[in-house]
Amino acid sequence: MKGLRRHVGILLVSFRSNLLKANHDADMDDIHNLRLDLKQLFALFKVLKLCKVEPPNDFKASLEAVKALFKQTGIIRDNQLAMEYGQQILDYKVHKILKAKAGKNIQKARDYIATELQRIDLEKVERDLALAFKETDYLKSEYILDHLKNKIQKDENSIAEELLQEECDYHRIRRKVKEQFYLLTVIKDVLGQKVSSQTIDLKNQQAKVLGKWHDWVVFDNLLLEWDIKLEETMRKEIQSSASKILNATFKKGLQN
Repeated sequence: MKGLRRHVGILLVSFRSNLLKANHDADMDDIHNLRLDLKQLFALFKVLKLCKVEPPNDFKASLEAVKALFKQTGIIRDNQLAMEYGQQILDYKVHKILKAKAGKNIQKARDYIATELQRIDLEKVERDLALAFKETDYLKSEYILDHLKNKIQKDENSIAEELLQEECDYHRIRRKVKEQFYLLTVIKDVLGQKVSSQTIDLKNQQAKVLGKWHDWVVFDNLLLEWDIKLEETMRKEIQSSASKILNATFKKGLQN
């Protein structure tokens, strides 16, 4: 199944390009695109485990290096969004405090990424990750397809069970939904199997809604961490915005 290795190769080239651009100026779009590349790659790395493909010796170290970079890009994006959201709802003085704190976090994360890029051999990392998929060339597409379908269905059952819980873990659901979307796309675009466009669109919608909810949750948590005082009505408005996103759109969509 050579298509899978080609697909990973394309993502790795995009990852390298977006990483270098993001390191240059930490542009929000570049950070977003970089994280999108990595999320898709992480989902595909799970395919190796599902299909019992033994990765090469250097794979784990290279994967850990990429995960460390991913974590820092998350810090950058969270703080960029905090500044953006803060500008929308906070008064000038409070937003100025938030902007200063967020700016320090962003710079610290950027410094870490710049240091890591000097320490690691990016070409080797890219090569190690690509090499892990060499063995998938010898797997039948039906074999890969069965494992992906089983995982997607297993996660669907898990999500349904989670939604029945009184304290629903939407963070856990968010991760599963994103993986489902990426793997459904692989089934359609890489394995060439028919997948309902309605199914893919639903998963994409769920992922976006959960992403928006997560942004508000992170924003609220950062305000608490920085001890930025808000009027009670404003805090309730933030929390209400997150709840409305889930109750009006996401949960209803899943139950349908």
